[in-house]
Amino acid sequence: MTYSLMKHGSGRAIALLLMATLLVARAAAAEDVGAVAALEGTAEVQRGGTWSALAPGATVQLGDHVRTAAASRLKLLFRDDSVLTLAERSELVIDEQVAGAAPTSSFSLLLGKVRAIVNDRYGAKGAAFEVKSPTAIAGVRGTSFIAGYDQSRDETQVVGLEHTTVVRGAADPNGTRQVKVGPGQSTTIGRGKVPSLPIKLPASAIRVLTGETSANGRGKPGGAPNTTGEPRGPHRASDRAESPQGRVVDQPVGLIKGGVTPPPPPVH
Repeated sequence: MTYSLMKHGSGRAIALLLMATLLVARAAAAEDVGAVAALEGTAEVQRGGTWSALAPGATVQLGDHVRTAAASRLKLLFRDDSVLTLAERSELVIDEQVAGAAPTSSFSLLLGKVRAIVNDRYGAKGAAFEVKSPTAIAGVRGTSFIAGYDQSRDETQVVGLEHTTVVRGAADPNGTRQVKVGPGQSTTIGRGKVPSLPIKLPASAIRVLTGETSANGRGKPGGAPNTTGEPRGPHRASDRAESPQGRVVDQPVGLIKGGVTPPPPPVH
């Protein structure tokens, strides 16, 4: 009888421990990591298996799957100062987003195009920023680039905008055949292949790509009129949402922050 009670008690303890672990895991997965800074048209987020509409100022969380409709663009500002702008008919998953002295971010581009603006905090030792597609992985340390995955061709194109973007094929995780893409250069990667040698793109082609991955629409959550031009950022006061590079490559930071220059990054 005593053994039975002890066994039953142990079982309850294990069950409670597992439940607590599950709750902690869910809380971690629900962590706010960024916010919608600009939206043109319609965008949605899938969270917990359910799709819902995104509005300017809405937060995005770790594990979110976001997508844009036709003739729509979405700009996301993250707590580590990085900026991602999705073109129309694009889908992205937020896989990893860790702010700090050596931040780490990872995103999966499932479809369409995304422009990434990454600040120099990613130049720190141990920092890593990657955008993965079904055929390629683009990694940077303080730069900006555009990645696009064409599902019909099963091919990824990566275009460098600033500094250097390191690109490898998804079938080459160790990067034994990786290439370095400089500003204005482009590489393509097909299924099971290595990146092509980078080529120089015409300025007109780059203008088209940057235009497709720019979003300037602003507003308050729920569609209310925006009188300040300032979106709601991540909840933690120490985390900035705008990247300094955003002033040049996308819309000026003054348009987002009401003309006030954000404070320097937090010291960790």
